[in-house]
Amino acid sequence: MTLNKQNIFASTILIYLVSYDFLFYQLEEIFSINFIILKTYFEVLFFGALISYFVYVTKFSKLHSSVLFLLSLVFCCVVYAFIINEDIISVIKDFRLFFLPITICFLLYFLNAFDLINIKKLLWFYILLSFLLILYGFFEYIIFDGSLKSVWRYEYLLELKKEVDPNYQEHKIIYQIIRDGSIRVSSIFISALDYSFYVATFGILIFIMILKLKNIYLLPLFLITIFSLYISQVRTGFILLSIGIICYFLLNSKIKIVNRLAFFIPFVAIFGTFFLMLTESSVNDSSSLGRLVQYYELISKFTIFGSGMGKYAFDFDSLYIYIFLTYGVLGILFFYLQYWIINKLLFVYRNHKYLNGYEKVMLQFMIIYHLSSLYLFAFQHTLGAPTFFILYFFSFIILTRTEYSIQKKKYCE
Repeated sequence: MTLNKQNIFASTILIYLVSYDFLFYQLEEIFSINFIILKTYFEVLFFGALISYFVYVTKFSKLHSSVLFLLSLVFCCVVYAFIINEDIISVIKDFRLFFLPITICFLLYFLNAFDLINIKKLLWFYILLSFLLILYGFFEYIIFDGSLKSVWRYEYLLELKKEVDPNYQEHKIIYQIIRDGSIRVSSIFISALDYSFYVATFGILIFIMILKLKNIYLLPLFLITIFSLYISQVRTGFILLSIGIICYFLLNSKIKIVNRLAFFIPFVAIFGTFFLMLTESSVNDSSSLGRLVQYYELISKFTIFGSGMGKYAFDFDSLYIYIFLTYGVLGILFFYLQYWIINKLLFVYRNHKYLNGYEKVMLQFMIIYHLSSLYLFAFQHTLGAPTFFILYFFSFIILTRTEYSIQKKKYCE
């Protein structure tokens, strides 16, 4: 059996992505060295993909209009941020968290970097990797002795917070790690939130595979996923999984009108959440009240051109608030990007007669992933989380692979 280099490449990126914080924390603890060069893997990947695009795809001539637009947008946003913000380091970090994942995946798509990837092997590797992460989460849950010092991310989180704000108070970290005396499991992720988002989207994939491919033997893994969400103690994880399951049934209905309802579910869920926040019981919840206040800040602080990158990177819980306060009216382009990707996924899915079972599963998984993320972004700041990168990474992988397959099979007919 020959090794697929594209599968190895994709798997390497996934491993690096999910293990980033845990890996470098442990290495730096052991060797007392800051592994700066190894931390720039995605920056190297970005410049490598950019150079390859100019050299091998366009040969320094005419660029694809979508690539030209994206690169021009990124350039203008960075220049604008450098002009109005004095903290250049914050601008670079902001670029790294928001634009870098999207741009890398975009360039890899136009490079056809995954046209021959084996989707079945990719999905099973993703399942294996996720299962190992869940197992480590159980291990973390079992060995927790009630002491913050026994949790690896406690010191790491505190260190990161104090780098941003030297006066950051230590007790603020506690809620991120412990709730009601029980640990909020995060496995090897730095945050229980990031872990719950990852597990929820993974649960959506397993649910689809159980019903779409009749893989009933995956049912115990789905139940384990639900328990993993429970011990992470993050409500949003359950909501994401629920939205994904509802969207699956609507998308697979034989009634076209019902199919279209799936695209309204995230917005119904958003408005429903706002309604619950405004009820008397929820207003007394500090978490809900804080989010309502932040949306008021969006209205009061909004400017046409935004504040520029580097100012609001981690000030708000909602990604949408961050986007509109940072980029102003240009923030609407983020919604267009989601629409553009979902539309391409749907177009390919309509040609599913040319695709195998696993390609169909991944296409539907990514459509539902995007729909669920529309809700997630309204109430959670996901920049830096593996789920944000995977959203675009998997989308452009399946688009590259399926567009190649459809074109090849149509040519052979």
